Amino acid sequence: MSERGGGQNNRARRAGNSARGTAISRVAVASLAASLALAPAAFAEPTPDQPPPTQSPSPAPAPTSREPPRPYETVVVAPITRDPAVGDDPSAATSMVTSDRTPRSGESLSQLLSEMPGTAVTRYGGFGGSAFLSLRGSTWDQVRIYVDGVPLNLAAGGAVDLSSIALGSIERIEVYRAMSPITAGTSALGGIVAITTRQPRVTTGEAETGLGSFGTRFASAGGALASGPVRVYAGLHLLGVRGDFPYHWDNATSSNPSDDEIRLRANNELAQGDAVARAAVALSPMRELQLSLSGIDRRQQLPGYGVHLASEARLTTLRAVGSLTYTGRDDLGPGGRLQVQAYTLLTEERFWDPLGQISFKQSDSHDRTTTVGVTLRASRAAAAWLKVAGVVDARSERFAPRDRRDGMDFPGAPSTRLFAAGGIEADAWWQRLRLGVIPSLRWELARDVHSGRTAFDELLPAGSPVLYSRPIARLGLVQRPTENPALTIKANIGRYARQPSFLELYGNNGFILGDPDLRPESAINGDVGVGWRKGGPAGWLAVDAAAFGAAVTDLIQFEQTGYGRSHPENVGRARILGVETSVDGQLGKHGRLIGQFTFTDARDTSTSASSRGRQLPLRPRLRAYGRPEIRAVDVGPLRSGIYADVDVTSGNFLDTSNLAEVPARVLFGAGASLEWPRGGLRLTASLQNLGNSLISDVTGYPLPGRALYVTLAGTTSHQPETEQERIHP
Repeated sequence: MSERGGGQNNRARRAGNSARGTAISRVAVASLAASLALAPAAFAEPTPDQPPPTQSPSPAPAPTSREPPRPYETVVVAPITRDPAVGDDPSAATSMVTSDRTPRSGESLSQLLSEMPGTAVTRYGGFGGSAFLSLRGSTWDQVRIYVDGVPLNLAAGGAVDLSSIALGSIERIEVYRAMSPITAGTSALGGIVAITTRQPRVTTGEAETGLGSFGTRFASAGGALASGPVRVYAGLHLLGVRGDFPYHWDNATSSNPSDDEIRLRANNELAQGDAVARAAVALSPMRELQLSLSGIDRRQQLPGYGVHLASEARLTTLRAVGSLTYTGRDDLGPGGRLQVQAYTLLTEERFWDPLGQISFKQSDSHDRTTTVGVTLRASRAAAAWLKVAGVVDARSERFAPRDRRDGMDFPGAPSTRLFAAGGIEADAWWQRLRLGVIPSLRWELARDVHSGRTAFDELLPAGSPVLYSRPIARLGLVQRPTENPALTIKANIGRYARQPSFLELYGNNGFILGDPDLRPESAINGDVGVGWRKGGPAGWLAVDAAAFGAAVTDLIQFEQTGYGRSHPENVGRARILGVETSVDGQLGKHGRLIGQFTFTDARDTSTSASSRGRQLPLRPRLRAYGRPEIRAVDVGPLRSGIYADVDVTSGNFLDTSNLAEVPARVLFGAGASLEWPRGGLRLTASLQNLGNSLISDVTGYPLPGRALYVTLAGTTSHQPETEQERIHP
């Protein structure tokens, strides 16, 4: 969702019904058919030394050196050594984060993503606190997040809290802005974040521990075993935060500064543990079976909103994810790929507010969502100039609320959503024009059976099934103007849609007041961009720039009202325009520069007199980040590094009328590292918010000022004796 008042309390799910359908666009069908019908004569076969550049690169091979890798270098993929098209979608505006990208201590997923172009992260607390992601002016619900191919967005309430995804076992993060690769199965208006956990490639062991400001402590341990055709990885990560940082308290009288004071944030502790395990078995040199298991136990105190502080409120989140994936190469012919993934996801949240300090009534809710799904992905080379890919995605979601009162359980009527999608994509290379044409078409179907409660907390019976049907079409273009692949031009246009979540339809928990009459939102997204990459003995440089736009109909917008409450509404129409740039480079052996600049003009274009022409809430007009570094400087047997960074945000509002403006801010940080390569040890220290600015992303939820974090990490590795570990999805 978008502006979820009290977003850290993403818990109670209520359901309802709404019926809307969409008709397929003749223009989308015509463009797809025309692209697929292009004659082979028009698409000349590429020369042997120049394969179609639109095809995705193969995964990086396993390390061959027997020297232990650095603790911060799990996978090092230099941008200049791989195809500029990252991941599964060569025409999309895409960024990749690998573990060698950052030199910092005390880092979170929300920090990493906020460095990417086109991103805006809204935080509701300090380190480990709830955070939600917007891409190119989207709402939070319009961004879909996958971990190892499993979607974390739930029908009960779609926005994924970034704080519930630990960094410890993450190998890489791919961000697709405003475009959805066909392999994702489900489309997304805002984009896709695909997270891949650690792949067991070499025998290794690793551990780290750290401390930080405001009672922060963290530790993790993991290891991988690679022997013959079997590879196994397991990791455990623990986090604890006291969260008692100082903040500015105005006693709810912003016009009277005489009663303001600096207080310590209370009832803000967090304890979290998560575990990841992956096992891979090579069935043959071209086939593999992989099992992935992960779980998280998150227990947090809820400090409350603004001056309405809470002393007893708690939220517990339990999540378990499991998937079994078969991957085969050449199963569908030379160069083909077949992947079948079955998965299950169980999420349970308990919200405990015995004094009614947050929900304004005594609450002890236990809400469970169970998801079971299967995804089939396939691709093959239909001709030397044409690659065809398809996907079938199906899942069942069941939401079961339960309240406990006076020692007794009162189950609510469950709500269910059955979802299915099928799609096909062509990747054609026109050699004469050095042009890649990538049309795709998918159809998404859903069947909802809703139930919920009235404003007087009375149970509602299950309603009649509600059917949703929506076509999703897209056309992507990729051009390499010269034989030198340093320059790439990309363009995309697509139509996307999203149906409301159960929370948006029938939320009624003190913070969210749902609207059963919400209509599905839809959008036309488009962009055009250019990428340039150049490398040589002195280093390399990668620069990307893009202009993007979206026209959204029936946008679901959360409006924050009094006491931190929010309600969703269809604002009619919205228009989003923007530009984004990013730079990533290395100078010589030691210099590194990472930066991004994004300007987003997200306007309400509805007929509402109070909001028409205003900036959409929580979409900053300006976001910028920069970090120069000096890395790997040898000092005797040690290796050192330093960095500084700057983060800029401005032009942000909390309400649709733009009366409540979030002050512009410039945040500085710095850090240093010291490594003992022979011993596999690394010490890292980072300072954040050096200016000690007292800030907040959302009124009533302050963020911490200056903070220091220190991490000690160690690793050891052993190269396997066989080549089987090279085979991975």
